[in-house]
Amino acid sequence: FGTLIDNDWLYRETSKNMLARDIDLKKHLSFLALAIKSRNHYLLTGIAGVGKSLFIRHLLKHAIYNWKDSKDHDLNQLQFIFINHTGFLGSEKDARNRFGDLYTFLTENPAVIPVFDGFEESP
Repeated sequence: FGTLIDNDWLYRETSKNMLARDIDLKKHLSFLALAIKSRNHYLLTGIAGVGKSLFIRHLLKHAIYNWKDSKDHDLNQLQFIFINHTGFLGSEKDARNRFGDLYTFLTENPAVIPVFDGFEESP
C-alpha cells in the first residue's frame, strides 16, 4: 500500500530542483514537526499541477536529514511511508481492505508517518 521512504527513494524522487523555495521548506518543516509532535495531521492543498508532490518530496528529504540526529525522540525515530492513490484503485471492497491493512500497519508501527499523494485525482 505504499513505499517506505529510504535514501534511494529520496535521491530518485528529489532529482528536480526547487529553486528559491528554501524559506518555504524551512517554514513547512517547522509546521510538520509541530503537527507530528502534537499528533495532528498536516495537509498541503492546491489544484493539480502546482507542485505539491515535488514540494512534499523535498520537505520529506529535509525532515529526514534534519531530524535524524535530533535529540527529540518524537522526530529522530520517524519513518515516512509514501502512499499514492493508485494503490487504492479497484473495487470498493478492495479499497476498504487496503485501508484496513494500512490502519493495522500504522497502529503497529506508530513511528511510521503516512504521506498520501494524488488522492485528489482519484475517481
